[in-house]
Amino acid sequence: MDCCGETGWRRTADVLKRAGPMKILCHVAPWCAEQFKVIAEAVSPDADIQFISGFRQLDRTGLVETYYRNVAADRGDDPDERDEETILRCRLLRSLPAEQARRHCSAMRGAIREVLLREKPDLIICESIDQFLHDILFQEADRQGVLAVGLIRTFVNNYFRFSARGEFQVVRSPEEAEIDEVLSLLTDARYIPKNLVPLKASLTKTYFRIYLSNHLRVLYFGLKRLLTGQRYNYHYWSSYKTTRELYAHLIPKRSFGDEDWRERLRRSSKPVLFIPLQHFPEATVDYWAEDTAMVDYPRRLLEFMERLAGAFTLLVKEHPGVWGYRKPAFYRQLEAVSGDVICAPTPTKGQECIELSSAVLVWTGSVGFEAALRGKPVLTTCTPYYATGPRFQKITLQTPLADILQFVRQTEANPITAAEQRDLIRHLLSGILPGQFKNDGSFDAGRADDIAQARRVGAWIQTCLVAPPDAP
Repeated sequence: MDCCGETGWRRTADVLKRAGPMKILCHVAPWCAEQFKVIAEAVSPDADIQFISGFRQLDRTGLVETYYRNVAADRGDDPDERDEETILRCRLLRSLPAEQARRHCSAMRGAIREVLLREKPDLIICESIDQFLHDILFQEADRQGVLAVGLIRTFVNNYFRFSARGEFQVVRSPEEAEIDEVLSLLTDARYIPKNLVPLKASLTKTYFRIYLSNHLRVLYFGLKRLLTGQRYNYHYWSSYKTTRELYAHLIPKRSFGDEDWRERLRRSSKPVLFIPLQHFPEATVDYWAEDTAMVDYPRRLLEFMERLAGAFTLLVKEHPGVWGYRKPAFYRQLEAVSGDVICAPTPTKGQECIELSSAVLVWTGSVGFEAALRGKPVLTTCTPYYATGPRFQKITLQTPLADILQFVRQTEANPITAAEQRDLIRHLLSGILPGQFKNDGSFDAGRADDIAQARRVGAWIQTCLVAPPDAP
């Protein structure tokens, strides 16, 4: 399990040669502060650890106060060439009037630049980018030559990876025994990622819990912004706007999907293209899509469906973890797409949909990897970090249907081999690491295993990024 050191992050000589303890800046929120402290201590036990946060009660750098002053005075940093993309990718900023979005982007950039110049950290540890504060923090760290690492869990249970915007980073060479173990795990029909286990237990109960909580969230976060004096707190503000504008609805949708979907598939004369729906807005779309046009997921999804429905029978299935969030109007738009569109009920197992399909279309979702591992052709609108080998084909709305059909037929004509499966797993494992990073608020500092796993994550940062084997 050797570290390769090919991380893609800027590593400065100061990190390795600095006299005295490292200075580590951790971006934290209430649900992850304790975990990040344990991770940072494992990177360097004698490090000077500081919290930077959009939450006033956690921030120890003065970021919040500087940001608020900048907004009030309409000052911050001069316009940056990256501002337009920063605004477009952030679910909060892009929902604001253009001038207001620019004002907050500039105010935050100025505040972060001031903090980094004053604190002079050697290392920044953060969650993978999911908002404009994260995005600007990574941008300014890169500008100042500071090593910054983003952490995110993966669809492989008990593994995490380093990534800022979803990019793939080769960090090690996996052993053959580990490849065998993970291959067996992911090809087991009973396998379910940990984040979906509780959701699959009762989708109806989950739907109505989410339906009710969405209405309460609008009130709760609206009041939170007013009563805490944190009007511009990203979590409060974004939760309020996103829930009110994209989630909350009055008339619940009790079900989505056709009960006779299997029979309709059997009657279809065209190849079947499985389209597993992806959560939106979410970092895996907002920040992982290289082409910013793909960030508008609902619009682009409908455009791809209209384009592909002429050549394929489209099989659509909702993500079980999203059922209850989207407004019913979204499903009505999908059902109104002209051509052969079949909707599988939400509780249907994704593996069954893969087996009954000729190919799969994804943005960045893990179903793409599951499908490729089973020999299916995978069409992508982006470049998922797990994509490698001949079973993946990136397409655009301009890609000729004839070329897409040819790719699907040629791939189907070549059954996947055991060697090819192992290559897919080897590639995946080269960019993910054993260990649990919990970004769902479930970390418990009183649980020994959670502490051990956080220390394991910190040890990997130390081994692969701070002082890799090839370091000078």
